[in-house]
Amino acid sequence: MHKDVQNIGRIHSCKISGVGLKEFDTQFESSFNLRKKGFSNAQIEMVLNALSSLIGGIGYFHGSGLVSSNPKPEYGHEDSSEAKLGEP
Repeated sequence: MHKDVQNIGRIHSCKISGVGLKEFDTQFESSFNLRKKGFSNAQIEMVLNALSSLIGGIGYFHGSGLVSSNPKPEYGHEDSSEAKLGEP
């Protein structure tokens, strides 16, 4: 696993309300070193927004749909045994 990916868990475990945003930014920079790699402030802000969306979306579910293990052909899935090669 890439070192940067491993650091996300450590950053996520940081309680922002108790630690403060400045310390979060310091920990984020020490983990990923984006400024040293030449990223601009706008790029770093975009990365922070993406990380926020990623973490915020973990476990999020909306709706009541169930996933079927046997998709029906009317939904655009064909049984592989009936698929005919070379036909449009």
